[in-house]
Amino acid sequence: MKTRAQVPESSYGPNLYEAQDVMRIHALVKNIVELAEENRGKSHEPHWVSTVVGPLITFLDTLPSMMSVHKKRRIKALNISSVSIQPRELCPSSAVFGILDKKIDHALGFEPSKDELRSLQRGGPKYCVGEQPSINQTYAFAFMFMFLFLEVKVDGRDPLMQLGVWIAAELEKRSREGYPMDVPIPAVAIYGDDWYLWIACAINVPAVQRGEQGKAYRVQFMGPIILGSTYGHAGVYKIFHVLKAVIKWGLEVYQQDYVDKVLAKY
Repeated sequence: MKTRAQVPESSYGPNLYEAQDVMRIHALVKNIVELAEENRGKSHEPHWVSTVVGPLITFLDTLPSMMSVHKKRRIKALNISSVSIQPRELCPSSAVFGILDKKIDHALGFEPSKDELRSLQRGGPKYCVGEQPSINQTYAFAFMFMFLFLEVKVDGRDPLMQLGVWIAAELEKRSREGYPMDVPIPAVAIYGDDWYLWIACAINVPAVQRGEQGKAYRVQFMGPIILGSTYGHAGVYKIFHVLKAVIKWGLEVYQQDYVDKVLAKY
């Protein structure tokens, strides 16, 4: 008797995929492994992102299970490689390097429902930062709730630098707008084939330790956790398992503890 194909279980937890997704995932994983083998060591960063990383990320928002039905919000995979932090005052600064305005490659976010979008657009006077209404650290995707950030490097440099700048701007936006500061920010640093998960959070800083211009919080990173690798099929399945688990957290915890509370302000 012929059995239905299943996505392999991994050490990260049970099978999280819908039955209708399985064969499409099998085909994509096979394609990703072949593309990685073809381009490994010969590809510059933008090409690696567009041929290996990008298709894997953008595939996620095509899965039927990515819809948050009760809120009519949809998961969206975003290419933000050309998007700057805006307004610039959200950028962190360094005594050595000055203003740190870095870009990152991709993000996953929630697209609000039509009614929610109208409320956010009408909430202009209630926004505290910037010349344009925005719920995040951009104007290009002003009303997208971005909950996972990804950056890729293929030349030995560390993607955590750019992720750190982007996350610092996110937390500064939250702080100034009065958005929840206790919701963590997952981030994926990709070193060629190897994917690692970091979790960033804001830690309260006591008033006596802040100094004259010190912030009420500091950014702390926890990790890394090895997600998997595009060297082989099992590694790509592991990446899918963890990304789906992060999305499940987004659909449940992030929506309740962050999205709903931000929307309540408008």
